[in-house]
Amino acid sequence: MAACSSQPSPAWQNVAYTQLANYTESYLAGDERLAGIHFDKALEHISKTGDPALVGRAWLTRCALETAALIETPCDQAKEYGGDPANDSYRAMLEGATVKSDLLPAQYRDLMAALAKRSTKEVNIVLADIDEPVSRLIGVGVALKRGTFDTATLELAADCASKNGWKTPLAAYLLRLKTAYGAAGQSDKAAAVEARFEILAGDKK
Repeated sequence: MAACSSQPSPAWQNVAYTQLANYTESYLAGDERLAGIHFDKALEHISKTGDPALVGRAWLTRCALETAALIETPCDQAKEYGGDPANDSYRAMLEGATVKSDLLPAQYRDLMAALAKRSTKEVNIVLADIDEPVSRLIGVGVALKRGTFDTATLELAADCASKNGWKTPLAAYLLRLKTAYGAAGQSDKAAAVEARFEILAGDKK
């Protein structure tokens, strides 16, 4: 969202940015009710522009966070506001499709190259190099959709979510880790993950 001149940003833009940021934090922290309020307010202000690309980006924010939390939902609302090449490429990436990286945000371009090689080792290296925590979790979610991941990928995501106090994605990755460790016969690691999940769920003080 860019201003059309060198003048101060319009009010709708400032409010929309703030509400989307609040939505992101509330969603990841596990407060779905508050997250919904912030998202609706952001969408209300963005809709004042009448710009389908901007509205589409708002819905892409929701789809991206759901991807980061391993929620398998299509980006249907964002698709309704399709037509912007950058938005469409980002949506395709979130849905697990192979896309050209030149239209994607810079932090995902190396990830697309690693995924194209189906190299889990390279994918994990690229993910670890993504500095912005939300973007890293989104990247992990994309890697899982593409089927190029291992327990190290899941551990990377769980560590990122844990450090930021993000309950929603942490719960998702701990459950996937528990399943993976159990399937590999690593009962000690599975039990350790279960203990972490119980703390997260409030079953242990």
